[in-house]
Amino acid sequence: MITRAAVIDGLDHTFIKPIVNKVRDDISKKIIQDPDAYNHNVGNYDKEGVTIDDNVVDNTISGPMIYYSYEVHEDEDMSLGTSTYNPLNKIFLYDKETKLSIRPNYKQVNIMITFNYKTRSRSAIRRVRDRLKTYYDTSGYTMVHNLPYSYLLPNNILTLINDIKELKDPSMTLEEYITSIGVYKLDFTVNHGSERRVPVFNGVFTNIFGSFETNPEDIELEKQDNEYYNVEFTYKIIVKEPVNLVVQYPIIVNNEKIPDMWLPDEVVGRPVDNAENIISIANIIGDYKSMNDNQHAMVHIPSYDNFYPLLYDDHSMLRLVCMLLEVDPATPNLIFNINDLKYIGIPSLFINYLLKCDETELFLFSHSLIHIELYDGNDKKDYGLFIDDDKNIKTTKPLSISGSYHLVINVVIDKAFINYYSESFSDSSKVIRDQELIQVYKFPMKEIGRNILPTKIQ
Repeated sequence: MITRAAVIDGLDHTFIKPIVNKVRDDISKKIIQDPDAYNHNVGNYDKEGVTIDDNVVDNTISGPMIYYSYEVHEDEDMSLGTSTYNPLNKIFLYDKETKLSIRPNYKQVNIMITFNYKTRSRSAIRRVRDRLKTYYDTSGYTMVHNLPYSYLLPNNILTLINDIKELKDPSMTLEEYITSIGVYKLDFTVNHGSERRVPVFNGVFTNIFGSFETNPEDIELEKQDNEYYNVEFTYKIIVKEPVNLVVQYPIIVNNEKIPDMWLPDEVVGRPVDNAENIISIANIIGDYKSMNDNQHAMVHIPSYDNFYPLLYDDHSMLRLVCMLLEVDPATPNLIFNINDLKYIGIPSLFINYLLKCDETELFLFSHSLIHIELYDGNDKKDYGLFIDDDKNIKTTKPLSISGSYHLVINVVIDKAFINYYSESFSDSSKVIRDQELIQVYKFPMKEIGRNILPTKIQ
């Protein structure tokens, strides 16, 4: 799988302004309470060539009116409101077969809105100020809003989705495919300047608290040009703005590689060569600090594939090698021959260790120093892995050409987890077999009975 983030464009129009206008409606209904007041939307007013900006009054409007300006400030203490894989960042497009997924990333923003209510009625303007005082005192100067918002999927994401769709099922239209993989219902609209219908994500922030930043006691009623009385106050809301879409997509779809334009130019994993120490702990781990964050410590094959199972947090193992698999339709049970690992730079000493293991012990946790797992997408699968007499790694259940499979080679980091190191299941021949590999590659095998390292390797 490859992970990329695409910037969401046009958020000022599809996200900020609708929210500000909804807050304006709520303030107008609860505080202003003047049905005759002319409301204009920010950035959306043009009357006879006259534009209302900050502190500009359109005197062609004879009745009372409400206008406002706003500023958006990023929360300096929080660049992202939630981490990428936080459950709050819900996937809204997910293809169960290809494992394509798209979810938003949010950052917290403060929106400061300055309201101006202008009227010729002195009694009306006083009533507004009095309601502000009452609301400020009784509600703790807060108000609750339900704020709808929307955003369009970026064009580059639509092109990627379309390329994946072409490999999976070219008979479907892009709209049909997106509809079929939508976790939530998406609306479609015609993009400006194009006849292409594009998906729109609609959402609602519920129970958002806003606060009056202006104390009503400090408000002075002003009269401008002997025409209007004016009351001005500032209101603040805090929301999480969707800033980009995190896309995870497969390298292979229906056993065909995706177009090269979607493959990273940079190497995200450690490149593989034929160096004899390619699997040494020093070379693999490098500067990594946490066992929960060692996806970059693995040897990735191919090197630009940054696959990392999201639910993988087993502190009993250290990941060494991750291989993207291609399924042979003629032999869907065959993964590869162990001896062929030499062609991708796996050292002969390591290969010889694998060859010495029996039919199934590499695939059963606690049965050997090395533990091998098979993943389909992010899910670990028990497809009955075994080694045949010709040293082929096979499955008892055939693999599908529509799957996205990875084989992950791990090392168990504590002897206490391995059966043949215990007195009950001691096997000196296997211990000797392990020691050669441990000595050369300095695997962090620990003494029996000692605690597992919680997060860091010293």
